[in-house]
Amino acid sequence: MHDVLPIYCETALNPTGAFPDEPFNALTSFFPFITGLLAMWYLWRTGNRNWVPWALAILTAMTGLGSVAWHAHRTPFTLFIDAFPGVIYFCLLVAVWMIHISNRWVASAAGVALVAFIFLVPLSVKQQYMIPMIVFFGLLAVSFLFL
Repeated sequence: MHDVLPIYCETALNPTGAFPDEPFNALTSFFPFITGLLAMWYLWRTGNRNWVPWALAILTAMTGLGSVAWHAHRTPFTLFIDAFPGVIYFCLLVAVWMIHISNRWVASAAGVALVAFIFLVPLSVKQQYMIPMIVFFGLLAVSFLFL
C-alpha cells in the first residue's frame, strides 16, 4: 500500500495487503452504484429528457464504481477515479443550484471561485486557497437572497 494515501479504520485490518484491501468499505460502496442505476432506470421509465438528473444519476453510479475500485485496490489511480466523479457531481449540483436560484453572473462567479478552490487546494502550502473559498461561499450565501 502507498503511505501517502488516506487511511481508514479498515485499512489497518489488512496489513498484508490482500485483495480486497478494505472488503467492508468495498461492499458498501456498491450502494451508490445501485442507487445511480435505479435513478437512471426511473428516468428512462418516466421518459425524463432533462440532462441534469441524468448527469447526476450517471455521476452517482460512477462515484460508486470508483469507490469500489478504491476500497478494493488502493492506488493513486483508484483514488482519482473514486474522487473525480464526486467532485464533478458537486460542481454540477452547485452550478445548477446557483443558476436556478440566482442569476447567471452570480453563478458564473461562483463557478470560477469553486474551480479555483478545487485546483488550489492541493497546492495549499501557504493557504492561498482561502480567497477563492471565501469568494465561493460568499457568493453561495448571496444566492440565498434570490430565493
